Amino acid sequence: QCPILIDVRTLSEWNAGHASCAERIPVQDDRSRIAEVLTLADGDASYPVVVYCRSGARAGSAATVLSNAGFTDVTNGGGWVYPAGNDAVLEEMCTCTTPCTP
Repeated sequence: QCPILIDVRTLSEWNAGHASCAERIPVQDDRSRIAEVLTLADGDASYPVVVYCRSGARAGSAATVLSNAGFTDVTNGGGWVYPAGNDAVLEEMCTCTTPCTP
């Protein structure tokens, strides 16, 4: 099952490049948009979710918020740029047909 990718970066960071299948939910909005994530997961809080940012720090915060809201399969995907090449790993998740992990 391919994960939902959530980019928690700012609009300017998003505009500089992002995974083609990612949803943009800035980390400062994550608490108010949990219902939106649940909708993306077809109402299934066990659906895999991968959050990422520039370096992984904001993604870690967002992962904690989602886990505390009852999501059971949340992964910090790290950064779009760091570690080097992680953008390719995240983009690959957009086309996966089997479980993908960062």
